[in-house]
Amino acid sequence: LTLYHLARAYFQHEELTQAESLVHELNETAQILDTDRYHALAALAQGELNFLRGQQAEAVIELNKAMLAAQSTMDRGGLWKLHAIMSNIIADKAIAAVHLQIAAEFIRQTAEPLVDPHLKTCFLQAPPVLAVLHAAGINPDKL
Repeated sequence: LTLYHLARAYFQHEELTQAESLVHELNETAQILDTDRYHALAALAQGELNFLRGQQAEAVIELNKAMLAAQSTMDRGGLWKLHAIMSNIIADKAIAAVHLQIAAEFIRQTAEPLVDPHLKTCFLQAPPVLAVLHAAGINPDKL
């Protein structure tokens, strides 16, 4: 998890050389651990790296791998992020809209059972979650 989050931090600062090293290490670790959760994280990171490098076709392939692995683990957190990313990189507007709606639905499914109002608000107001909800035309206060 640390490798994944460090790679994402490098992505945000556009330091792709450093991110690539971490993504490589994450892929190796996923192979050793051989669990769907870590295969999903590794493929997600590789897909994001490919996208940031302008390799859209390769990014979609990796993100589809990540989605398959994440679905087998029923990781809603990973799935909403994957669909949100796909909604931003798929050229076909109709397919991108479907991915956006799926991401929003996973967010709703995650938020709905939260009974602690502070925790629920923190989740729904997190910038990545809020971005998906706003893009999907959903008011987070209604969830």
